[in-house]
Amino acid sequence: MFWVVLMWIACAPRMNTAEPESLVEQFQVRVVGEFGPLQLQGDAPTTLALASHVTLNLRLRWEPTRQFRDGSVGRLVEFDEAEMVSHQEDKTTVVPLELAGRAVELRTFPNGEVLDISWISRVSGIGRSMDVFDVVFSVLSPSPPTLNEGESVKRRIMLPYRDENRIRWDHSVNAVWTHGGDGKHGDADVTRIEYLGPWKTAGMTRGEPPRTKYDATGNAEGVILYDKQSREMAQHEFAWTRQVQVIGSQGVLTQEQSFTGTVERLP
Repeated sequence: MFWVVLMWIACAPRMNTAEPESLVEQFQVRVVGEFGPLQLQGDAPTTLALASHVTLNLRLRWEPTRQFRDGSVGRLVEFDEAEMVSHQEDKTTVVPLELAGRAVELRTFPNGEVLDISWISRVSGIGRSMDVFDVVFSVLSPSPPTLNEGESVKRRIMLPYRDENRIRWDHSVNAVWTHGGDGKHGDADVTRIEYLGPWKTAGMTRGEPPRTKYDATGNAEGVILYDKQSREMAQHEFAWTRQVQVIGSQGVLTQEQSFTGTVERLP
C-alpha cells in the first residue's frame, strides 16, 4: 500500500570523507505529518478521507556494516523504538506499529548521499508506514557539500525508494546549501549548515499492469548542526512539503502533505 492510500486506510550523515568507524550511533527522530483531505479529482472532486495530523517518534541505531568497491558504505538502520499518534479533531489515537526490531540498510557515499535502501519492504505498508514517512531516510542522511563560512553552493539531495518489484519512486531536492557560521549546541561547538530548494518525487508501480503513476512537487528546507570535533551530524531540523498526485485506472488522487521535525544524535 502506498503513501496516500496508506494514510487513507491507516489514518546521518557525515561531512568528512574518512572511512566509517565501527561505532554504533543512536538517533531520536520526531516527525509531525500534516495530511490534507484525500480527494478523487473530476468534474466534482470527491473527498475520500478527511485531513489528519500524525506524530511519529522513532529511536534508531545506525551502524556501518560493509564497504563497496566504489567507496560507498552499507549502514544498518535498526528501529529500536517506534510510536505513532494520530490527532483528528478532539480525538487522539495511538496507531499500532510493527517497526520495532526491524532494520533496513542504507548504501551511502561517505558524504551521506544515499544510493539505495535494502529491505525497504520490511518497513513499508500498513502497520509500518515508512512509505508514508519516506522523508525520514532523506533527513537521516543528508549530503551537504564542503562549504566555507558564508558560502552558498548548489547540490542535489537524492533518494531512490524501491520496494522490490512492486514500486519505485525517486526523490530529488535541488538544494542551495549555505554555511551559517559556528555556534554552540549544548556543550558542543557546532557548524550550522542550511539548505533550501524545490522537492520533486516521481515513480510508478512495477510488474503487472495496470500501472499507477506517482508525482509530487513541493519544497524542502532544513538546518543541520555538525559537531566540530567529531564532524558528525548533531541535529537536523527540517520542514518538507509536497502536493501528491496518484494517477491510476480509477482516476487521480491528490493530497497536500507536510513533514516537520527533528533528528537528534544521542550521546
